[in-house]
Amino acid sequence: MDVIQLDDDNENENNITNFVSNTKKASNKKSSNFKKRSIKNNNINKNLRSNNNKEKLNKKTEEKESNQEESENDEDKDKSEDARLRKLTDEECLEKMKEKFPDDKGLTKTFITRKLKKRIMIYRKLNFSDEDSYKNVENSIPKKSGPNSFLKITMEICNKEEFSLDSSLMCVMKELFNNYFIVLKEKDKKMKIVIAGHISKDIIFFLKKVSNEEFRNNYSVQTIKIKAYAFYEELINEFYKRDNIALKKINEEDILECVNQYNYLTEIRKAYEEIKLLKVEKN
Repeated sequence: MDVIQLDDDNENENNITNFVSNTKKASNKKSSNFKKRSIKNNNINKNLRSNNNKEKLNKKTEEKESNQEESENDEDKDKSEDARLRKLTDEECLEKMKEKFPDDKGLTKTFITRKLKKRIMIYRKLNFSDEDSYKNVENSIPKKSGPNSFLKITMEICNKEEFSLDSSLMCVMKELFNNYFIVLKEKDKKMKIVIAGHISKDIIFFLKKVSNEEFRNNYSVQTIKIKAYAFYEELINEFYKRDNIALKKINEEDILECVNQYNYLTEIRKAYEEIKLLKVEKN
């Protein structure tokens, strides 16, 4: 009876071992199948991404070629038009301007070619630590440049005493202007005085007064930036609304007239820019 019981126990143990073994095999097989499917899916996804990338690349290439072709066609068209058309000459622009503004007697070739094309006629910077930048600078002004009497000057100074409307420096500068706006600016330990207006004589006279050794030795000016404006009304329009004007010497009526003239000037400039874009058949 005891022997039979032992055989049954051995049989049960073998059954359990076989069950565990079969379970492991089934699990390993399942895991193996899962890995195979995973690898297969990854390969499929890679292929899909590769195909998508190829499609995108092909699409970009096609777009680039299409854009290049359109660009070449536009260039050919432009070349064809350039061969057939030309821009207006200065004289033709002037005639168009006179047609548009028949009552304006001030429209001349000089007005068109010089003033409308340039906002700032002359620019100079004098650095009093560099003699070459200010010595005889008046000789650099072209003799045919005209008076250039509408100036905006910016002086950087290093002496607090000169940073005043009543300083000896300001007394000299006021004498050089018929009328003016004066602005005092102090920022980042830098002191600047800006004067804008109509000078008493021409720019050559002005430069002679401020670009000599006497001026350098008597005042604490480090640099002076000088801009000669093509139009007085443009200079006035730039300043009249500023809220940091320290002093001004100009009539309100003159300011209003300059502002109106500036608005008219803006209209003229706009018309001129449009006329410059016109093209006509070549003869």
